[in-house]
Amino acid sequence: DWASFYNISDKNLENPITEISVPAKSHIKAVVKFTIPKDIPNGEYTGEVAIMTAPKKKEEGKITVGIIQRIGRKVSITVTDKEILDFETTIIPLKYGVAKNEPLIIKVIYDNQGNVYIEPDLHLKIIQVSTGNVIHNAIYPYPENENPIKPFERKEFPNLIEWQTAGQERGMYRAEIKVLLKGREYQKTDFRFRLGRKSFSELLLGWISKISNNSLFNWFSIGLFFIILAGVFTLISKKRNNQRVEGSLKIWSKWR
Repeated sequence: DWASFYNISDKNLENPITEISVPAKSHIKAVVKFTIPKDIPNGEYTGEVAIMTAPKKKEEGKITVGIIQRIGRKVSITVTDKEILDFETTIIPLKYGVAKNEPLIIKVIYDNQGNVYIEPDLHLKIIQVSTGNVIHNAIYPYPENENPIKPFERKEFPNLIEWQTAGQERGMYRAEIKVLLKGREYQKTDFRFRLGRKSFSELLLGWISKISNNSLFNWFSIGLFFIILAGVFTLISKKRNNQRVEGSLKIWSKWR
């Protein structure tokens, strides 16, 4: 889609054409114009300009076999301009405590502030903290079915990386992630997560199931626990509201 064709008489290249007639035993010239997208990265781009004969129109009631002649010429374009690569990558694990046999899901947000489009790759390394062994080391390429990230575009991938934890031991792990662009490292981050750790809701439900053996005293204990917990949250909420009111009074007093 970089190329467009024009008659040789179209000096200002205003009326693009898709076909041209060449009389028998003659030659004719045409002009091809290449328009380079503004956000294309620097580099060499190769392609082909091809001209082919148009198939003959099919006559009603007759079957025709058309033979198309095709002539192509290779084209090489080297793009050189002031290229600004300026982008930020935010790495967010869905959970820092991953249950056994559940995948580690990593959300990625790209923010491109440069003047060319980008397609970053991610290099993920998983290290077992207790032994220091590297148990996973792979590069996750930019998705082929996604358009490149255009200049001044923010793009979010909710589950760009899913590392399967099946067969791994419980314990602490460290994830090291490098952001690569054409094989070159641009950013690096890491975080720790625990494999096999239950969530608070799971622990709470397990505790309830253990003590709730149809005993009236145990059910009374559970109810008392939730009453105390609600009271704690109420006190915290009131304290925050009082702090907000005091802050508002100070601002109003200063304005007076």
